[in-house]
Amino acid sequence: MFSLPPPQVSLSLLLSAAAAFSDLRRQRIPNHLTVSAAAAGVFLMLYTYGPSGLLYWGAGLLLPVLLFGPLFRFRMAGAGDIKLLCALGSLNGPAICLRLIAKSVLLGGLGALLLAAKRRILVERLMAFFSYVRESRASGTLRPYLPSVPPEARLPFALPVLCAVLWEFAPWKGV
Repeated sequence: MFSLPPPQVSLSLLLSAAAAFSDLRRQRIPNHLTVSAAAAGVFLMLYTYGPSGLLYWGAGLLLPVLLFGPLFRFRMAGAGDIKLLCALGSLNGPAICLRLIAKSVLLGGLGALLLAAKRRILVERLMAFFSYVRESRASGTLRPYLPSVPPEARLPFALPVLCAVLWEFAPWKGV
């Protein structure tokens, strides 16, 4: 018998699909998507856990900021990507958020490697990254990481996030 998934799952799927679509088309994730999902997360967490739901909501909301904040500072992650993960964390709590982050990073890394290999720029991208690391170590300072990657070789991070959400909430997992 078919049953609807819990609201958190439905909203997570809708949010991540809309964000991936927007990221692919416009290279940005609209704030109204992430803010409205985070607001819905407050109500869902309160409904699910009572007053302690605010702690789950806050922890899920802040976890991506703590983990991706340094990457944003060095321009290795975009603000929209972090806000997307914050919204997903606010909907699902910190434990699921951490799993989504791990899966997103894994899938994003694999996707970026495959895309770079397909575009025949894998060696060039790896050399640029190792040069950045070498220069940072030699100077003792960290500067923003600004690789010159052609637009067709970029992988919008919202796409691996969508895949991570699908992986996390796959209907066949409980079979």
